[in-house]
Amino acid sequence: MTDLKLFIDPYETPYPSTVRELLNDTDKKKANICATVTPLGRCLLICNNHIYVWSFMKSESGIPNATHMELPTTGLKYSVQLVCLFNKSQAPKYMSLLAISPEGHLRYWSELGKQPRNEQCLLNNEVAHSIQQINSQENVHRFLLTTTTGSFHIIDLFHGLDQPDRLATRPLDVGGPGGGIGHRMSLLLFGSLTAEKERILKTIFVHGKMSPRLDVVNVLRRCLRFYSIFDQKALDHEVDIADLALIRFNKNCPRSERRHFSIVDAVQHLNGILMLLVGEKKSNEVSARDYLVDRKLFIGFYEEKVDKDAIQRNLRTLQLTEIELPESSSAVGMDKRLQTAQLLSPSTDECCVAFYDSFVLIRHYTAKSRVSFLTLESYATNNTKSPIRQYTGDTFFGSAAIHGSAHLVLKDGGVCTVQRLPSHYDLTFWKKVFIKFSKFNTLISTKKFYDTQEKFTVTGSEHRLKDAFVEFCAKNIKQSKKLLRDMLNDMQSSGGSDTASASHQQEKHYDGLSELAVDLLLYFLDRQPMAKEDERWGFVSDSLITNGFI
Repeated sequence: MTDLKLFIDPYETPYPSTVRELLNDTDKKKANICATVTPLGRCLLICNNHIYVWSFMKSESGIPNATHMELPTTGLKYSVQLVCLFNKSQAPKYMSLLAISPEGHLRYWSELGKQPRNEQCLLNNEVAHSIQQINSQENVHRFLLTTTTGSFHIIDLFHGLDQPDRLATRPLDVGGPGGGIGHRMSLLLFGSLTAEKERILKTIFVHGKMSPRLDVVNVLRRCLRFYSIFDQKALDHEVDIADLALIRFNKNCPRSERRHFSIVDAVQHLNGILMLLVGEKKSNEVSARDYLVDRKLFIGFYEEKVDKDAIQRNLRTLQLTEIELPESSSAVGMDKRLQTAQLLSPSTDECCVAFYDSFVLIRHYTAKSRVSFLTLESYATNNTKSPIRQYTGDTFFGSAAIHGSAHLVLKDGGVCTVQRLPSHYDLTFWKKVFIKFSKFNTLISTKKFYDTQEKFTVTGSEHRLKDAFVEFCAKNIKQSKKLLRDMLNDMQSSGGSDTASASHQQEKHYDGLSELAVDLLLYFLDRQPMAKEDERWGFVSDSLITNGFI
C-alpha cells in the first residue's frame, strides 16, 4: 500500500520583479505583509499601505507584471479582507478593485492601475473589518461592509456606458446584537464596554446555501449570528457554539477532562458552517507564572435542519472531530499558530488548516471511522535558495481555497498548491517528459495488439489509459482515477450478455492494455534513464496504489 504525503507544488509563474525586490528588501517582522489568491487567477499582496496585483497563472510572456496601487492612509493594519477584486464586465482582462481603510476611507479603481476614486463611509467610531461582493447586475455591483463589532453597511457601485462610476454607502439597520441604530448611538455616546467580547472573527455570505431566509453569518469567539439582510433586515437567530461543543464533548468525560471551547475560524461548507475550534483544559500542574493550559484543536461542522413536525423549529447539530497534530506542533508555539490559523475547504470531503509554519489536511472529517490526517511540518520548498529556510521552512503570507485546491503564498516558493500524492512522487516528472510524451501520443494512435488466435484493435481504451496517465503525471489524481474507473466499467459492460464472450473480450482488453502500459513504461525508461541506486525502483515493485487512499 502506497504511503501518501503532502507536497508543496509551486506554480511555474514566478513573482513579478517588483514584488520580488520588495520581499527581498522588507523584513516581515517589521512590515505588515499579507496575501491571498482569487478565483480570477490573481494574487493580491499587501505590504503596509501598498497593494500589488498580478496573474499567477502560466503565460507565454514569462515573468508577469504586477500592478502597484496605494491604499488609503491608515494608522492601523490592513488585511486581505479589506480589499475586494472583481470583474464589472465579462472581459476577464480588466479587473476592478475596491478597498477600504480600517477608519472607513473607500478607494475604488475602475481598472487596475488607473486613477482611483475616493469616498468616505461613516462608521460612527467603529473599525472596518471586511468587505465582500454580495450581488452583481448589469449596471450595479453591491458590497457588504462589516465592522469589527458586527455592524453592516451596504456599498453600491453604479456604472454604465454613459455615466461615470458612482459609489453610494448606507448603514444597514438589522437590530439585535452588533447592529441597529441603538447600538451605534451607544457606541457614539459611551463607547463599547464589551468591544472585546463582541469583536467578530469573520463575516460569511451564505445567501442561498443554508436556509432560504439566511443571508449572512457573523462568526464570534463563542457563537454564530445568522442574519436576514435582504427580506427581514434583522438578526434571525444566534447559536452558542461554545456551549454546544462543551455539551457534545464533555458528555461522557470526567470533570478533570472537561474542556472549554472557542471558535478560531470558520467557512461555509455544503449546507452548514465548518469551524476550527480550540478546546482548553487547565492542567493540575502549576508553572512559575500560571496554570498550564492544555489545548487541542477540533473541526466542528454545524448544520441546521427543519423539523417536519414543527416547521418553525430547526434541528441544530454539531459534529466534533479532534485534529491529530504532531507532537512538535502541539507542544510549542500554539498561541502564535492560533492567532493566524486559516481554515480552508477546497472540496466536499476534505478541509485544511494553514498555520504560519505548518499545514494540516483532514479527510472525511464527518465520518470518524474514515477520518485521516496528513501534515506538513514546515513550508520547505525546492525554490528556496537559503540553506536555513530549507531546514526551517518558507515564510507564510496567506492562503486560500480555489479551483478545488488549497493555495499558499510563500516568500521564496511564490504561489503554490498543496498536493496529496504518493510519497515518492516526482513533481517535475511531467515537465521533464512533456515533449517525449507528445511524440508517444502519435505512436499509440496507430498501436495494434494481437491475440494468439485473431488480430484486433483496442478502440478507444488505449487513449483513455493514456489520458489517465497524463492526468496522473499532471497531479490530477482524482481525474486520473475517474478515467480508469470509467474505462474499466465500460470494458466490463461492453461484452454483452454472453458470459463466456464477455469474459473473452475482457481478457483481450486487459491483455492489450497491459501491453500498452508496459510499452509506455519502457518508452520513458529508455529515454529517461534512472540511476540504479534510486530508491524509487525498490519502492515501485513493493507498492500498490489503492482506491481507498487516492
